[in-house]
Amino acid sequence: MTGRRWLPFFLALLALTSPARAAVEVGATLDRERVPVGEQVVLTVTVTGEARRVSPPDLPSLPDFRVFGGGQSQRFSFVDGRASAEHSFTYYLQPEREGNFTIDPIAVRADGQVVRTPSLELEVVAAGTSPVPASPDRSDPQDESERDAFVTMSVDRDSVVVGEQVVLTFGFHRATRMSAFESPEYTPPRTEGFWREDLPPERHTTRVIRSRRYQVTEIQYALFPTRAGDLTIGEAIVRLPEDTFGSFFRRDRRQPRGPRVLRADPITVHVDPLPEPQPQDFTGTVARDLTLDATVDRRTLDEGEAVTLGLRLAGSGNLPGAAVPSLEGLEEFRVHDAGGGADSRPQGGRLQGTRLVESLLVPRTAGRVVIPSIEYTYFDTGRRDYVTLRTEPIALEVRAVEGSGGGSGVFVGGRKSEIELLARDILHIAPVPGSLSPWAGPLPHRAVFYAALGVPALAWAVSARVSRRRRELMRDPRRLRARRALERARKTLGAPGVDEHAVVGAVHGWAADRFDRAASGLTHDDVVELATRHGADPALTRELRALLDRCDAARYAPLGGTAADLVEQTRGLLARLEEQTRNA
Repeated sequence: MTGRRWLPFFLALLALTSPARAAVEVGATLDRERVPVGEQVVLTVTVTGEARRVSPPDLPSLPDFRVFGGGQSQRFSFVDGRASAEHSFTYYLQPEREGNFTIDPIAVRADGQVVRTPSLELEVVAAGTSPVPASPDRSDPQDESERDAFVTMSVDRDSVVVGEQVVLTFGFHRATRMSAFESPEYTPPRTEGFWREDLPPERHTTRVIRSRRYQVTEIQYALFPTRAGDLTIGEAIVRLPEDTFGSFFRRDRRQPRGPRVLRADPITVHVDPLPEPQPQDFTGTVARDLTLDATVDRRTLDEGEAVTLGLRLAGSGNLPGAAVPSLEGLEEFRVHDAGGGADSRPQGGRLQGTRLVESLLVPRTAGRVVIPSIEYTYFDTGRRDYVTLRTEPIALEVRAVEGSGGGSGVFVGGRKSEIELLARDILHIAPVPGSLSPWAGPLPHRAVFYAALGVPALAWAVSARVSRRRRELMRDPRRLRARRALERARKTLGAPGVDEHAVVGAVHGWAADRFDRAASGLTHDDVVELATRHGADPALTRELRALLDRCDAARYAPLGGTAADLVEQTRGLLARLEEQTRNA
């Protein structure tokens, strides 16, 4: 009885002296609340508190979305002698249909306890609809100078004609005090309805906006509309990963945590058709300040020789796609195409181009012959009218050659050949060699002919299947990464000079690829837990733990066996883990 009377006191004392369960807070955010179909929205799950072990979130069922893992990050801090951590997990959600969706609470396991986030609301609108700003990264232009980073996008003109050059400028503004550890990921805008050419190089400048200094990176494109109407330049996106060091020491607590997505709004360009009526010799070339030059390699030549005529177009526009000048009125010459070339380059912030056409002209008669003026009509965007260019006539002196009428000269490479065809001799019949076999008849009478007909169909079927399989994998990067996990680990293990550090890296890399995790944040416990959760049996996970512990122990004392034995053991272990977690 005495022992039972003291039992409640011992229980109370034990409860008072036991450490309290660590407080954990879990939150989930979307970078915007309204998104068009086919575009991505960033989901960030954040776990803060004193939890030591945090498992990746268990996302609810999202049948109307394609989900891509974006990695994870950790941040640690010490306040009043107590340590706390913040874990962030990033996912990219791509909706496949319109509607209002509710993302159910997301469960996260931290130190054995399960914590759930509040539910989230997301509106999905039709593709092409301009999304409503829902994040600090999409504020009005007058508020740009209050942020560490923002993007801009503009065109030099928003009303043009078909084929007229439009210069698109994208700018990424970044405060100089931002951390150098950030590595932005740039997604250029979509330009359907335009022919696009890059205008390198990137321009890097420094600007002061409202007393704040920014480093500015500008990327320019030359756009040429291919049809009339209102054409839309899609939004440009810059993704900034979370900067652990900058977030830990940041002073401005108003800046959001986790990865950020910066967006430049779409731009609409009005395109008018070319004016009517169009000249009969107009071939569709649209340019500005176009010039046409005609040159020959010589003005005096012998009868039967050829002269090279070069026509060069130069100006501002998409000249590599321009039509070539027409060589009409050259009845006194035999004309042979000799090729040419095209070139384009940025100059003065716009695309400048050249088009060169070369032809070989062989005069039909001796004496003085003239290459007539050649005309070329184009639409000049500066004058807003059609312009016809004309070259100057070129006179040639062709010297007669004695005896040239006695034979028919063979024209080779622009000059008369030394060999002339004088007559035709008798062609003798050669005896039939004994090595020839009898003729088997026409091909349609042979079985191999019909067998060969099925080869293209079989090759097409195999190619279509391989292409379809490849497209399926490219649409699901997570699955593609998992399929290549074992191959990449074997490549690491097959490198020369493999030691225990490389073995650990191969195992961690396999787990990161197989289960779509960031390798930099994985620990040995995480690797074992991921393998267990996805179907590996206990005996195999114990062998995995023993292998990792063996590699850690090798840092301080040599182990028995050779590196080759360790590599071979790791190969077999990963092959078995791959087999047991294949359906994960």
